[in-house]
Amino acid sequence: QIVKGKVERLILNANGVGGVLVNLAEGISGLVPEMHLADVHLQHPEKKFREGVTVTARVLSTDPEKRQIRLTLKKTLVNSQSTIWKDYSAISVGDQSPGTLINILPAGAVVQFYGTVRGFLPVSEMSEAYIQDPAEHFRLGQVVNVHVLSVNSEKGKMTVTCKDPAAFNLAQQTALKELKPGAFVNASVTEKTNDTINVEIETSGLKAIIHLEQLTDGSEQKNLSAMKRIRVGQKLQDLVLIEKVEKRHLVVLTNKPSLVGAAKAGTLLATFSDVKEGQKAPGFVRNVTPESVYVQFAGGLVGLLLKSQLSADIAKLPAYGLRKGQSISTRVLSVDHAQQRFLLTMRDDAPKTEQKSKPASAALIE
Repeated sequence: QIVKGKVERLILNANGVGGVLVNLAEGISGLVPEMHLADVHLQHPEKKFREGVTVTARVLSTDPEKRQIRLTLKKTLVNSQSTIWKDYSAISVGDQSPGTLINILPAGAVVQFYGTVRGFLPVSEMSEAYIQDPAEHFRLGQVVNVHVLSVNSEKGKMTVTCKDPAAFNLAQQTALKELKPGAFVNASVTEKTNDTINVEIETSGLKAIIHLEQLTDGSEQKNLSAMKRIRVGQKLQDLVLIEKVEKRHLVVLTNKPSLVGAAKAGTLLATFSDVKEGQKAPGFVRNVTPESVYVQFAGGLVGLLLKSQLSADIAKLPAYGLRKGQSISTRVLSVDHAQQRFLLTMRDDAPKTEQKSKPASAALIE
């Protein structure tokens, strides 16, 4: 319901202005929480909401028992023509409506609508582009337009998405299916964050990401230097696809010369059938444990490098002197075809007997 009223007074708290009390009628007032004062954060709300100023608001919720009314002054909500979501049973999959972010978490955000209706916005549904930290892209009180992915009226639960269902068209679905790990693509930079570059793949329009550690084979500083040189709108050539998750429309690319070179030579490991004993296998560090290093290749392929198979110069270093995403040169030591697992080595003197005595039971393929 749209209502008109006059500012009665400001509500103050330890952080400053916590809201505005609006008089709607004789004996009836409503509270506008601080995050609902405007579509943008107001530095000095006391200048805009002086006593007696007339405002137009929309009712967010009412509690007759407590005689409480919550209002919003956000223009995007007050002027919205979308159906009001105030009852889960009246909401269907695919419906669209604006909502307000009231909690931002690493896994996503909670979106508030009207009454007690809320929805969860998973981080994977926040954008067509990859988002690692929602707090870098969204803020509390921000209004987002969402579509319903799922709703359970009995449990009062709902999952929503910021993605336009029509945006990922059939041509893009086909293009994503045809993209194979190890494939070369050219792309244009659309956005940069502290540790990722978002790009759009030429011809297909698919969104993809390049993690900071995938820019070079060098040190963290070299990766940062490469990141600084890259500009939004710049075209990047001969990137290699190292991973894709079709359900999330996620494509991950690399610019590491070691992986790009292996892909050009046709030796980049991308499927288990590519793995052969004795072959050279350039990859990058996925994880380091006290007894081993997990090495990742294209296609989410991961092999195990045991501590005993590390080169002597790094075996005694803390965490073996390795960091996540670091380029690493290995050789396939043994392959367990039954379990689809394989072991790696950095040693040139790995004896044949050791290859047989150490089955690849501890290796991992994901």
